[in-house]
Amino acid sequence: MIKVLIDPGRAPGNSNKGLTGYYEYEGVWKISTYLKEILQAKGIQVDFTRTWEQDPELYARGQKAAVYDLFISEHTNANDGMTRGVEVFYDYSKPQDKEFA
Repeated sequence: MIKVLIDPGRAPGNSNKGLTGYYEYEGVWKISTYLKEILQAKGIQVDFTRTWEQDPELYARGQKAAVYDLFISEHTNANDGMTRGVEVFYDYSKPQDKEFA
């Protein structure tokens, strides 16, 4: 079974607020939850790096990811109303990660 770890970005209390009033933690949590449902429906084991309230350090998130087949860290840049686009980063030392990206 494939194991995927999703990192839903920042937690409440450690979040960017864009000029439009968008809070990163709210939007990314919704995206992460939706992605989890989709992957689980395909028989994939999915876990999160944190709960709604938790905000573990970056190092702890990376340590947890080490035992998973795929690590997805989701963030949005709540900067201004004109920011657009998507960024995808992957571990180049793992050839299969490029395919997932």
